[in-house]
Amino acid sequence: MKNKTKTICAAVLAAAILLTVNMAGFTFSTSAAEDEFYAEPMIVTGEGYILALKTDGTVWAWGGGWEGCLGYGGYDYKCVPIQVKDLTNVTMIAAGNFHNLAVKNDGTVWAWGSNEWDQLGDGTNVDNRNAPVQVKNLTDAVAVAAGTRHSIALKSDGTVWAWGDNGCGQLGDGLWTHNRTLVQVKNLTGVKSIAAGNGYSLALKNDGTIWSWGGGWSGNLGNGEHDDKNTAVQVLNLTGADSISVLYNDTSLAFRNSDSSVWVWGNGLGVDFGGAEWDWNSNIPVKQPNLTGVTAIARGESHHLILKSDGTVWAWGNNDCGQIGDPMGASWRDEPIHAGNMTGVSAIAAIGHSSIAVKNDGTIWAWGGNWGGELGNGTFGGDINEIPGQVIDGNGGFFNLTKRPAKMTGIKVASNPYKLTYNAGEYLDIAGLVVKADYDDGSDTVISGYTLNPANGAKLSATGTVTITATYQGFAASFTVTVKEAETTAKPPVTTTNPPVTTANPPVTTTNPPETTAKPVETTAKPPATTVKPFEKTTKKPPE
Repeated sequence: MKNKTKTICAAVLAAAILLTVNMAGFTFSTSAAEDEFYAEPMIVTGEGYILALKTDGTVWAWGGGWEGCLGYGGYDYKCVPIQVKDLTNVTMIAAGNFHNLAVKNDGTVWAWGSNEWDQLGDGTNVDNRNAPVQVKNLTDAVAVAAGTRHSIALKSDGTVWAWGDNGCGQLGDGLWTHNRTLVQVKNLTGVKSIAAGNGYSLALKNDGTIWSWGGGWSGNLGNGEHDDKNTAVQVLNLTGADSISVLYNDTSLAFRNSDSSVWVWGNGLGVDFGGAEWDWNSNIPVKQPNLTGVTAIARGESHHLILKSDGTVWAWGNNDCGQIGDPMGASWRDEPIHAGNMTGVSAIAAIGHSSIAVKNDGTIWAWGGNWGGELGNGTFGGDINEIPGQVIDGNGGFFNLTKRPAKMTGIKVASNPYKLTYNAGEYLDIAGLVVKADYDDGSDTVISGYTLNPANGAKLSATGTVTITATYQGFAASFTVTVKEAETTAKPPVTTTNPPVTTANPPVTTTNPPETTAKPVETTAKPPATTVKPFEKTTKKPPE
């Protein structure tokens, strides 16, 4: 008897489409010369929140912040996109229920959010992370997928690795125990695309066959059974597939380009799936005859979206919050309607009672319920929006996936230093200098950290015009100063050196007076001799 705990399907309340990636389906590039990075933009949704990958490789999030799933370092709701902390050069992202994964262009994988079932793969038992941490012992990754409580990664060699909850065998290692660090999915190679759902996983091989493992209660493994499998089994009756994905509520999808067909198995969507009536819980793929020209499908809690090749979005199902974009305000639609008259759309996603579309110009549009800020319009609290509105950036503009940060084109001296004239021997003083960087969008900004040559405080010895050059990130700008002969400072020393020559003569002159002065001393000495004689003559005469 299996020693396992079955994942409860009802635990997923309102997850949206869990997107997958084909190794040939995403691109990123770097330019050593320009030090640029570009990633294929994408959007994914978890339980009440949205993640978006920009072309610059940064990841942004909005909606509910429980379990730290927004990754910005906190747990609060955010009603406009906020950047995931310390995460750059990302090539793809995936969202589970309350945890997320990101692959970087160096092949490392990073995770954040809930870690209750060790689905972050960081080797710890920490309950959650509100900022990304690196998945241990995983390198050379090219793709990731996040299930409800488990994670899987595709390596460049075509092997698949998994970690987290394994109660239904969703790790594919032949066991039923969860793992804090990654294990390899057994007997599975040559894989080019992966997907994950509520307790199960899918893999698309290079030969067009699809393989599955994990919980099979809804027939979502597509192998003709409803049993759980802890190793990969082949999905029946379907070959030549080009892409796979998993929708909310255990629905598995495959797209085949050769005949533009869509195949569905698992917990089906019944008659509301574009009018295609077929059995619920089908354990083999069923071709959908009414879904032609479809490039993507998304499902919320009880509504559905399709993206057609002409860039239009169609929706049906529950419309209690305006999530199907019905201008007539119908509470339910059995047949698809043109959702919000949306055109020029390149990607779609659904979340609970809300819908999201990315246009070709990189703008994001959302409609439906907005309890946790899912619409990204700066508000939250249950307001209903039947008309698509644009996601804003929180800075007075609109959020855009393809608008990369402005590229620096050069630097300039915006304000010269206060002192531009020096005497030779003085030292350079750049007080008042302002250097700015110019960008290709016409903006500029003050910068610091530039290097000066000559450096600030350098002694200016050479006279004439001296060029001072500032360099920053490979760009240069300069200003000039004038260095003059030290007329004011240098001449006085020459003048003051002459007086010693002039004042040297007086000592010669003043040495003579002692000789002159000595003679009067001799003259003064004679009177005593003269004075004595009269005194003696006067006293001798009276006695006679």
